[in-house]
Amino acid sequence: MWAAYTDQSSFSAENRWRVEQDLHAGWVISYKREADVFWSWSGRKGARISYQRAIPVCDGASVYFRLEYNEKHAAAFEPVVRNLVKTLSAAECE
Repeated sequence: MWAAYTDQSSFSAENRWRVEQDLHAGWVISYKREADVFWSWSGRKGARISYQRAIPVCDGASVYFRLEYNEKHAAAFEPVVRNLVKTLSAAECE
């Protein structure tokens, strides 16, 4: 989990860039959802699975989490991913 300021022109542009970086690194993206308030994508690289989620927060920053795990542990990680998605939310900006 980490936070970063957007290097691109917008939250969407930043996440399109991040997905492209995953593709260039050899990940096959099998799931992607885009909205104004979040982006999620997951993919596979060999026996590895990744899931990443981003939400925009204040002043052009975004919060991210990324999980990578072996496919043989996918059933164990499914509830972890669901809980992280459910609980990751932005505080109100002042």
